Amino acid sequence: MAVANTVSEQLLKPGNIRQRLQDDGYLVAQQSTPEHTMLALRYKLMAFFEERRHNAQPTQVQKSTYKQYRDIIPYGVNEFPELMPILFSPDILAICRTALGDDFVFLPENTVMRDYFNTLHTDFTEPELLGHNFHKESDFKKLTIGIYLQENIDNDGGMFLVPGSHNRQDPYVSIRLAQQAFERSRVKKFLAKLSGNRLYNYHKLLRVDKNGIDLPNKPGDALIFDGRLAHRASIPNSGKWTPKGEKLALFYGVMSNNRHVDAYIGYLRDLKRDFYSYIDEPRHPDIVRFCEKEGITLR
Repeated sequence: MAVANTVSEQLLKPGNIRQRLQDDGYLVAQQSTPEHTMLALRYKLMAFFEERRHNAQPTQVQKSTYKQYRDIIPYGVNEFPELMPILFSPDILAICRTALGDDFVFLPENTVMRDYFNTLHTDFTEPELLGHNFHKESDFKKLTIGIYLQENIDNDGGMFLVPGSHNRQDPYVSIRLAQQAFERSRVKKFLAKLSGNRLYNYHKLLRVDKNGIDLPNKPGDALIFDGRLAHRASIPNSGKWTPKGEKLALFYGVMSNNRHVDAYIGYLRDLKRDFYSYIDEPRHPDIVRFCEKEGITLR
C-alpha cells in the first residue's frame, strides 16, 4: 500500500508544508469534519446524481458529452453551498495560505464527480496544447484539491500520482500531439495493428508510469497537489471499496492572487461553451458571504 504524504497536527507547519509541496508536489490533509457529516453529504449527492441520471436525456446535451454531464456537476459548490466549510476547513485554509500567500483565489473550476476516471495528465496539459505557458512562470502558483467521500485503499479508486513530476516538463503534451498525428495516419494505424499494438501504444503511455503511486484515503481527507503534478484517478480493481456508481469526489482549484489569475480565467472562459458555461453566472450568496468572512478572493 502506498504511504500517503499525510499532514498531521505536529507537521502542519509552514516550512514542512512548503517543503513537501516543493519536493513531492502533494500532501494529504486529514479532515476534521465529523464522519456523520461526510456520510450525510454523500447521501445527498448520491440522490442528486440518481435523479439527474433518471431525468437527463441525451438530447439535452451533445451525445458525446452526455455521460460527462450526467456524472459531473460543474461548479457543484453553487448547487451545494454547504460544501464551503468542508472545502475550506481551518487546516485546508492554513495550507492554502502557507503555499499561496494570504491573498489567494477560489477559482471558478470546481466539480462534483461520480465514477469519473481519466488518463494521466497535468492540469496544464490542455492549456499548453492550446498555446498557453502561464504555468511555466516562476510566480504562477496553483493548487488542486480533491476530497473523496468514501474510503479508498491502494489500487482501488482514489488518486494515482507521480511524486516530483511537477518539477519536470509535462510529457503528456508531446504524447497527446503524437496521438493526434497517429489518428490522422493510416500507415501508423496499420503498423500498430500489425505489431499487436506494441507500436504507437499511446493508451498505455497515458495510463502507466512506473514512478507513480496510488494514494489511500479516508472519507473527507483532502489531497492537495501542485497543478503541474502528473495524476489520474486510480482504477478500481476489486470494487470492494468503490463499487461501480459509488465513487464520489469533490475537486476544486485555488491559486495565488497575482498577474496570472486573469490569464488563467481567460483560458477557462475560452472553454465555457464546452464545459465552463457557468463561469459568468452569479455566485450563490452563501458562497460570497463565506469567502468574505474567511478572506478568500472569489472569482
